[in-house]
Amino acid sequence: MPTLEKLNENQIRPYFTNSQWARGIAMQAQVYSPTRYGNRLFAQVEGDQMYEVEVAVDEQGITGRCGCGYEQPELCKHVCAVLVRWTRVPGTFKVSNAPVKVTSAPAGPLAVRPAPAPALPAQPLAWLSRTADMVAGEELADLQAGLEMMTVATLREIASSRGWTLRGTLKASIVEQMAAYMVDDQALATGLSMVEKNDQVLLGLIAAVGDLFPYNTSKPIVDITTEFRKPVTARAVMRAFDRLGQIPLILTGQLLGQGALTDAAVMPRALWRHLPALLAPLMPGATELPPSARRANVRESQPRRFVDAALQLLLAIEHLPPTRAPRTPRPVIEDHLPWL
Repeated sequence: MPTLEKLNENQIRPYFTNSQWARGIAMQAQVYSPTRYGNRLFAQVEGDQMYEVEVAVDEQGITGRCGCGYEQPELCKHVCAVLVRWTRVPGTFKVSNAPVKVTSAPAGPLAVRPAPAPALPAQPLAWLSRTADMVAGEELADLQAGLEMMTVATLREIASSRGWTLRGTLKASIVEQMAAYMVDDQALATGLSMVEKNDQVLLGLIAAVGDLFPYNTSKPIVDITTEFRKPVTARAVMRAFDRLGQIPLILTGQLLGQGALTDAAVMPRALWRHLPALLAPLMPGATELPPSARRANVRESQPRRFVDAALQLLLAIEHLPPTRAPRTPRPVIEDHLPWL
C-alpha cells in the first residue's frame, strides 16, 4: 500500500460501494477541520450531524473509524469524503504534531437533565458565520473544480455550441473563462430557454436535490415516476442528463469522466443561486432578498443546514410525551377508511 503522499483515487475506490463512493464525492464540501498526523487523517464531516472521522493508511491497507455507526464491510461515505478530499486537495489538511481525539462509535442516548439557561453562542453558527461574498467565492471555486475534471476538448465543444469564445491553451485559463460564462445571468437565461419542455421537470428535481441526483440506486432520493406522473426509463433520464449537460446547466458523471457517477447529475451551487425563477415554485420566497439588503455586512444562511436544524427540532417535538388522552377509537369510520 502506498503512503499518503502517493495515494490516488484508483487505490481507495475498492474500499467503497458504488453508492458510498458517489455520496462521498458529493460530500467533499462538508469536510471540516481536515488534519494530518503521520499516516493518519482526521476530520469532521457533516451528515445528519457532525461526525468525527479518522483514517489510517499503512502496509495493511486503509482503515477508517467514523461516529456514524455504519455497520458494513466497506467503509462509510464520510470516510470516503475525507480520502477523496485528501487525494484532490491535500494542501487543505493541516499538519499536526499530535494525534487528534476522535469518536469511534456513535454517541449514546442523551441523559435527561434540566434545560440550560438561554444564552447566545460564543461564535455564530457555521451557516451564519460567512458573508454572501465569501460563499459565492467558494461556490465558484467548486464549479471550477468540477470543470477541471472535464477534458479541454469537451469544454471547447460545449463552448462552441453556445457561441462562447475560449482564449488561450492553458486549461486553468479555459476553466476560469468557462465558469464565468456559466454563471453569467444572461447566459443562464439563454440556457433556460434552451431546455426542452420534457426536461424542465427533471431539471427542477435536480435543482431541488442540489448536490446529487442518483437514478440507478437502491434508494433514490426522488421518485421520478411520481413526479413525471408516467413511467420513465433510466435510458430516457440519461438522455435528458446529456441534453442538460451540453447546455450546460448541470454537470454529469459522463462529462466529468467519473465511472461511479455516470448515473448522477450535479447542479453546482454557483448556478443554483442564479436560478430563483426555477426554484420559486418549489420553495416560494426562499431565494428572495431585497436589493436594498445586499450590503457587506449581510450574512447569508446556508439553507440546507437550516432545514436540517428545523427537522431536528420538529423530530424532537414529535417525540414529546402527549399532553392529552388518546383519541377515542372510531371503528365504524376506520372500517371504511383503513388509512385513518
